Amino acid sequence: MAPEIRCKGTTRDGKRCKAPPRLVDPSTGFCLSHDPQRRETLQNAAQQGGKAMARRLRTQRLDDEDLPPLDCPHAAAAWLEIIGRSVATGRLSNRDADAVTRAVREWLKAHDAGEVADQVEGLKTQLAEIKSGLRKTTTMEVVK
Repeated sequence: MAPEIRCKGTTRDGKRCKAPPRLVDPSTGFCLSHDPQRRETLQNAAQQGGKAMARRLRTQRLDDEDLPPLDCPHAAAAWLEIIGRSVATGRLSNRDADAVTRAVREWLKAHDAGEVADQVEGLKTQLAEIKSGLRKTTTMEVVK
């Protein structure tokens, strides 16, 4: 049995390549990643793969009509559901989903703060009406 051929290449940190013998070309003694004759081909393939991925990511986005108007907490929940499904199907990247999710959370905080402010104003108005009614009652009792 012939000895197993190991790749003559080295890793970035200077260690010997650990490619399995079945991936080593016996005529060169290198694996695909370290073969100097294939370096340009490998770089071109990687570059084309990167371009294809970028093209895929650019074409798979959510459109405005995919999302309902963000005007109530129920719509915010719908947005989050759509974002989750879009990530699961590869239509939206995790990074983009995180950014949109943060924006929806901030919208919910602002919406809640606005509702609390409206409730406080309503309570102030009611309190003022109650105080006014009490003053009138007290004044009428004193007049009698």
